Formats: sequence, structure tokens, C-alpha cells
Amino acid sequence: MFEAIIGHTDNKTFFARLVAQREFPHALLCYGPDGIGKRTLALAFARELLRMPGQPVNLENHPDFVQVTPDPTKKLKVISVEQMRTLGEQAAFGPAAGDHKVCLIDEVDVMNPQAANAFLKLLEEPPRGWLFLLVTARRDALLPTILSRVVQVRFYPLTPDEAAQALAAQGLAPQMGQVLARLADGSPGLALRYFAQGALQLRGQALDYLGRIPMDAPACYLQRQDYLKLDGAENGQLFTQLVEYLLRDMLFCRLGLREQLFSADLEPQLDALAQRWQPAGLQQAIAAAAEAARAFARHASLKPVLDILTFQLQAAYEAEA
Repeated sequence: MFEAIIGHTDNKTFFARLVAQREFPHALLCYGPDGIGKRTLALAFARELLRMPGQPVNLENHPDFVQVTPDPTKKLKVISVEQMRTLGEQAAFGPAAGDHKVCLIDEVDVMNPQAANAFLKLLEEPPRGWLFLLVTARRDALLPTILSRVVQVRFYPLTPDEAAQALAAQGLAPQMGQVLARLADGSPGLALRYFAQGALQLRGQALDYLGRIPMDAPACYLQRQDYLKLDGAENGQLFTQLVEYLLRDMLFCRLGLREQLFSADLEPQLDALAQRWQPAGLQQAIAAAAEAARAFARHASLKPVLDILTFQLQAAYEAEA
């Protein structure tokens, strides 16, 4: 039934059983890491529920399918109370063409408090024939009262091979797909985002950056490098994440855990760098890179964060020298 969707075997079995039984709760919450296929499977489930015998289903113009996404009229990403009020008005009407009406709410975690309370009223008195499919990567951001009124379906990351297969279906070359799948920890969506950001080129810069430690004069080096000409906090965050992953791989090389490398294609270079560090120093360096990535997630300025990171990596290396 869901053969075209890669991975998520248990989730596909669960949804197929619901379709066969034609009985299900009024609300399902699909949650798990970003970019792993939650929304894709939820949409496939909606198509199966709304499918008429012998007829294809186009959800875009189906009278019994409603989709709610963050309000495009707002500057910040939010599902607004106005959207929930409109949904409440729609909920007064039952299915038009079949037995079910399906409402998919994507990124349900960005509901503002007023919208969440308005939606809670719908869950407390669910409209006849309606099924709410909620999708989120941040389950903990939802109200406990909403969580208590939905059946929760957890999604796990794909295996690297499954993620690479999904990326191949998007046209990425197999070797590139394998590398990006590992870097994205089994998230095809995140891997495609990395690809668009030039992650493999940035990874090469991150490897060169780590290869220069220890530096005789870090301050002079930082002044000369212009920080690899990175463009803004988003690329700064990706760069520092890649530094973290490379350091993690170096630690795994030192510990003999080579089968767990993110950048397995760089094993010889990583192994050579790893031999210059002690495991405790690498652990300290990994923590510093992770903190730098979190700083960029908070939209910190590029140069100060990378200044601090460079000196912290230098200290981590020299502490074990």
C-alpha cells in the first residue's frame, strides 16, 4: 500500500491496518526528527483513506481534504488563531464525498497559544467523520492537553542506506547521497538542505581548518583567513556542525569505532588527524564545536563565535600535548 515510501516499516504497517479496518482515532500525531518522511507518509495515508474504488486521488482539490500550514501572512512562522477559527467553521460540515474528512496540520508545534487553545476545543468535541493528522518535529512544544487527546505515532530516522536510496530517487549521485545521508543522520530532507548549502565543499574547508591545529599564532591566522568567507549565521552553523562531526569521527578513529563514522569516505585523513589528539582533548573539542553551532542557531555574529571556537580548539589540543 505504501511501497513507494522508503523505510518506516512499522509505521506503514500501522497505517495500512487503520485503512483496512476503517476505524481510527479522531487525531493522530506523527512526530520525529525533521526531514525523515513524516509528512510524506501522512499524506499517503490521507490519499488511501479518501480513495474511491478505481479512482486516483488528488488531494489538492479533494473536497474532503483540508491542509493547515504556517500562516503565510505572518512575518514569523506561526499557525495563527485566525486559521484555527476558520478550521472550526469548516468542521461544522461533515464529509462531502465519502465517510471521512482528513485535516493535515503541518508543523503543528508553531501554533501560538491562542491557536492551540482554539484547536483544543476541536479535539475535546471532535467533529463527526473528521480525522486530524498532526505533523511535528517538536512534540515537546505542544500543550500537554493536546498530547493527551491524540494517538502518538513516533517516526525514527532512516538508516544511512535507506536515506541514500531516498536521495537517489531525488537525483543525487549514489556516492554523494551516501555521504550526505550519514552527515544528516538518516534525514533525507536535511541531507537535501545540506546539498543546497554546499555541505561537501564546507566539509572540505572544515577538514582543512582542523588540520591547521595547533596554530603557532591563532590570532594572526584568524585575521588572515577571513573565516573561510562564510556567508551568515546559517552557513556558520553548518560549518561548525561539520567541524563537530569531523571531530566526532576523529574520536571514533581513536576508539576503533570506524563503522560509525559520518564521513567514512575521509577515513584516512581523519585517522591521520586523530593520531595527533588524545581522546579527552577530542571530547573537549567536540563540546566546543557543538556550543558554537548552538550559538549560530541563536543568530550570533559569525566572527566572534569562530574566534572563540578556534581558541577553544587550540586549548583542547594543547591541554593534552
